Amino acid sequence: MNKYCCRKYVLDDVHFTRKRKIGMDDLILHLITNKNRANVVECLSFYKELKQDDFVTITPQAFSEKRQYLDPRVFVDMNSDLMSDIYNQSDELKEYKEYWVFGCDTSVIDCPNTPLTKKEWDVPKDNPIHEYRSRARISAITDDLNHFILSSEIVPKNTSEVELAINHINDLKDKITLNKSITVYDRGYNSTKLILYHLINKSNFIIRLKKDTYKNQRAKMLSDDENIEIKVKKIHKKDLTPEEKIIAKSIGNPQIRVVNIPVTRSNGETYIESLITNLPQEKFTPEDLKRLYGTRWETEINFDRLKNRLDIENFSGQKKITIQQDFYSHIFIFNILMATYNDATQQINRKSRKEVQEKLEYKPNLNTIIGLIRKYLLKLVFEDKATRTKIIKHITEIASKSLVTTKISPPPNTNNRLAQDPTNKHPGNNRKP
Repeated sequence: MNKYCCRKYVLDDVHFTRKRKIGMDDLILHLITNKNRANVVECLSFYKELKQDDFVTITPQAFSEKRQYLDPRVFVDMNSDLMSDIYNQSDELKEYKEYWVFGCDTSVIDCPNTPLTKKEWDVPKDNPIHEYRSRARISAITDDLNHFILSSEIVPKNTSEVELAINHINDLKDKITLNKSITVYDRGYNSTKLILYHLINKSNFIIRLKKDTYKNQRAKMLSDDENIEIKVKKIHKKDLTPEEKIIAKSIGNPQIRVVNIPVTRSNGETYIESLITNLPQEKFTPEDLKRLYGTRWETEINFDRLKNRLDIENFSGQKKITIQQDFYSHIFIFNILMATYNDATQQINRKSRKEVQEKLEYKPNLNTIIGLIRKYLLKLVFEDKATRTKIIKHITEIASKSLVTTKISPPPNTNNRLAQDPTNKHPGNNRKP
């Protein structure tokens, strides 16, 4: 914690210079341990546990004022350091043919539907025929085999998905070994610029193509698995650094593999799905690519966990900085949860012959892990190493015994999604008691 309690993350020269009731370390821990309840309850509960004082006088107003001077990047850096430690030191991460499998996607989330929030997130003003809800876009690169969120952003809703993906690549390139990864994208990421960024950083990708993307080159294909030439133009290089432009020049117009894969829908209808990738034919068959593209559904599952297990949309304030603090602190906690979830999963060895036949599998109860992590989080920060190890072992043992069964089934067909209720699930005046 001492590493992050420094002036680097203070947004002015005055605050956190002297020890007050609300110190910088208290503020960071408070945001991490937030249980999404009403702010007055959160303040009383947190400082009672931290200070062992039943009559603490910290008010929500004082807390809200103090947090305006804490840079949300502190939680981004905490998560980056956590991911760097895991991916550079662990030999227990799941892989596919010696590669990590990542997925990149975005999702739209509800924010407090107030004039202040709308203004700070560039939400258009309502007009007589349309009401613009207060929403933002979240983007993430997730590990689809190990369930971690490696890089994330919360931005105005109209931000380009491709630009966000490039931001993630730039965020990760100095932290983990990108050439050991395969990043999977859906049709919203058809972009020569994105392909070029992957080639420059020697990173692997799979992108599902739209029907008209590289249409002329694909029309000349004589088989369902061959290379086409991608034209790289000046506009694709305009945001590159001088060093990257040198690499791009050496790449020229690259030859990139396109694979046409037949897919059968649940109604028996067959269609062709085209994937573009730089993975070599000799190591990755079309069936491998189909399987890898299917793992992208795990990214959707992680977004669902954020929204419906961690209540990430239940923000504790209306200002942009408070929404960013809540979002990035939740990402950090999410990865702590999934690290514990992965450890608990490894301890599970309880499948009978009947259960295998019925295609059932045991998994730890994620809600149990969430409750346990939040219960012991302060002790995990402040206690000595031996105590922390004992707590983690205790949590893992409980989680490995608190199980749920799920039926093994393919990802649902996302081509026929039902319309979603547009109302805000977490209005700002209805926080948990």
